[in-house]
Amino acid sequence: METEAAINRMSRERPYRQLTTAKTVLISFVVAVVGGVLLYAGGLDLEWEGGKALLNNLGSALIVSVGLALVWDLWGRRAFSREILETARTATEVEAAGLVRIGTNYVEDPDWEDLFRNVRKLDIFVAYGRTWRNAQMSRLRALAGNADARIRVYLPDPDDSVTIAHLADRFSMEAADLVNAIKESRREFVGLATAGKAKIQVYYRRGDVVFSCYRFDQTAILTLYSHSRKRSQVPTVVCRAGGSLYRFIRDELEAIEEQSKLVN
Repeated sequence: METEAAINRMSRERPYRQLTTAKTVLISFVVAVVGGVLLYAGGLDLEWEGGKALLNNLGSALIVSVGLALVWDLWGRRAFSREILETARTATEVEAAGLVRIGTNYVEDPDWEDLFRNVRKLDIFVAYGRTWRNAQMSRLRALAGNADARIRVYLPDPDDSVTIAHLADRFSMEAADLVNAIKESRREFVGLATAGKAKIQVYYRRGDVVFSCYRFDQTAILTLYSHSRKRSQVPTVVCRAGGSLYRFIRDELEAIEEQSKLVN
């Protein structure tokens, strides 16, 4: 009974598809019958040899065209339609997310040069970010020299033993080495500050760090962490304002700021 009810429900949900299928099969059957009649007539003992050839060719053409039409209409066209719909749906989802780019190398995949070119408000949330910081130091110095710019950096609290224990285990580091890396990061970011230039703020936050992110005005980069406890390529997502991914990063940064304390 349940199977019969499911079939009846599916039938009610797809009336147009069933109607189209029935029409296609019916027309194909009629054309195939006509083709068969022509072939039969072509096989009769007619005095006009040219007429026999014409009937045979026309009948064969009708039957072959029926077969091709059935294959295309009942399978090919619908498969093609599904592919178009899936592509359109994917494009819509990408647009809604504000997705710009996805990669697996956070140092090279995003166009950092373009991101730094006109940025005014930069937010950085990292565990210590030594690799990224060293790669972008010249651009960070240039931004720090802009009086209209503002840089906020959020780091784990090196004085919170629970935070350090979690991160040291994840990164397969000694706790002391991680503390030194965080303090080194703080010193280098604070060292970018110059009187009368960009406003630079460094914060410490207690709690686990499950991703890194960077927000350049209306563009944000999200970098995930690996659970393998070794360095590896990780997904890096670039998104723009107006999309759901950007809103997620914006909201996360607002929450992180509330949980943090200013240390410079």
